Amino acid sequence: MHKRKLIVSVLVVFFAAASGSLSPGWGLDPAPRCESKKLKEAGKYAFCRMKAEAKAVKKNTPADYAKCDAKFSSKWGKIETAAAGTCPVTGDALAVQGQATIDATELAATIAGIGTAVCGDGVAAAGEDCDQSDLAGETCVTQGFAGGTLSCAGGCGFDTGSCWTVRFDDNADGTITDNETGLRWMKQVAFDGAPVDCTSAALCPNPHDVDNRYTWSATLPNFDGEVSTVLLAQLNDTAGGGASCLAGFCDWRLATRSELASINDDSTLAPSTFSAFHGTSCGPGCTDVTDPACSCTNTAPLPLYWSSSDYASNPNFAWTVEFDDGAVAFTNKTSSHYARAVRGSP
Repeated sequence: MHKRKLIVSVLVVFFAAASGSLSPGWGLDPAPRCESKKLKEAGKYAFCRMKAEAKAVKKNTPADYAKCDAKFSSKWGKIETAAAGTCPVTGDALAVQGQATIDATELAATIAGIGTAVCGDGVAAAGEDCDQSDLAGETCVTQGFAGGTLSCAGGCGFDTGSCWTVRFDDNADGTITDNETGLRWMKQVAFDGAPVDCTSAALCPNPHDVDNRYTWSATLPNFDGEVSTVLLAQLNDTAGGGASCLAGFCDWRLATRSELASINDDSTLAPSTFSAFHGTSCGPGCTDVTDPACSCTNTAPLPLYWSSSDYASNPNFAWTVEFDDGAVAFTNKTSSHYARAVRGSP
């Protein structure tokens, strides 16, 4: 008797499945059941588009995808509603429809023996400047800019918003931006070639004075010298609690050796040529940090600039960069040298 009931039950399940009265995902957990239904529907949509393409070729008319789109949207919505939030992803109808459209269009073009530019497929084809990450070998420089990062806009045209025409921008606020590295440098002025050892802020009230010199360390090998207690304290308004930091930023620091070297270019520092770091008006009377032509770098004999980089073989020394010939040297941290602060990171 029990065997007969078992056989009947199996037959009922078999005929129910064969007749379609059972869900194709019968026995599956909700998430894979929804995923399976979506895969099937995506396949139907792609087939519908290809069928529309075939019909259009046969009649020599533009393809009509209206019925395909309407049916897809309706079916997809019903699948997600029935799944009641158990689908692995929801709200993905447009993304799936868009990808299926790209694939079907390219496949139809391949079968027709012609190429086609489909914006969004990641391939910069004829008629497109670019497509996603494919920039067709172009850069900001090839587009007529000095540098920067070229990208592709949604319409498969170039986005030059992150390209720049000049490397250095004077911000007219006592700072200079390096568009290549993203670093922001403090500006220096009032070059008269007479060094001043800044043992206190009272002695050196203007941190932008290019003739100011500072010690790196007061108690070797610590970074507690005048660069920290005078220059950076002024720029970061330590005494005022950060109310008057340079250009509104309170994270000014001593540049690393490599950062200093990145702006140590004799061609940009030549007094006869305007540059962001040595303008045409550099001299004792150049004191206005908001004037782009008034900008200085110390080019007196042996103009060593401190970096924040320790000399690995001896912690009592740190690296300096010489701004008249680009040389680098390690120097005792208690020596007095010039300094230029920076903020940001490459």
